[in-house]
Amino acid sequence: DILLKYGPEMVVVTQGDKGSFFNNGRTCSFVESYKVHTIDTTGCGDSFTSAVLARFLQKIKQGKDPFDLGCEEMEDILRFANAAGALTATKKGVIPSLPTQEDLCIFLNGYGKIN
Repeated sequence: DILLKYGPEMVVVTQGDKGSFFNNGRTCSFVESYKVHTIDTTGCGDSFTSAVLARFLQKIKQGKDPFDLGCEEMEDILRFANAAGALTATKKGVIPSLPTQEDLCIFLNGYGKIN
């Protein structure tokens, strides 16, 4: 809430293996992380952020304002981003560990959640 007072329309925060949350001033939610065997956490935050931005761009292409998404849509985005961060942690090195869209779909299908 404090950060929103300084002007951003939305705040998205990753807490690494503890999950992530968002607040857009109208709704907020926390999404748990995925449990994986961690090898190297280098690049996990970058992977998480890239996944959030990729999903925002997808919403824009659908004609939606990413800052006006409902709680369920934002939770889906955070699940996707949490998966990206989690998969990144399962390999050593930054570039080799970044998951592809296909990697994320396979991982999320294993958890029963994919959009």
